[in-house]
Amino acid sequence: MELLSKFSKTPLKISPIVDWPRITQCIRRGTLFSLTACAPGLTTYLRLDPAAPNTGDYEIHIPLERRNETGRVLSVIALTEEALYEYRYAALSKFKLRYLLITRAADRQQTQQTWLVGISEYRDVEPTDFEDIPQLR
Repeated sequence: MELLSKFSKTPLKISPIVDWPRITQCIRRGTLFSLTACAPGLTTYLRLDPAAPNTGDYEIHIPLERRNETGRVLSVIALTEEALYEYRYAALSKFKLRYLLITRAADRQQTQQTWLVGISEYRDVEPTDFEDIPQLR
């Protein structure tokens, strides 16, 4: 499929991303994005900065399991239109901004994860407007 998608003029369509957490708030301050995403039983807070790819962090809260996970963003890669021809990134085709993140959890194993982040809209704030930025707990 990926080979075929490289020769196609349109990105491959894959099943809807209905099980992905939905971004409920996204703020951009300079090049830093701060967002909150929710899914049933899960809330995620994420900060990423494409201009400083290893400075972000995240928290995942799973209340029913009484579990929280925190970690650091190791890498932020902006996905271009050309990348959408690859099957694994095609789900991001409807988003204005698309990123591939690699994170490391603050657990004993320092578990690494890959995230696909699609942002449709965000609110710009001045770099000095800190009160509107969700702070990680």
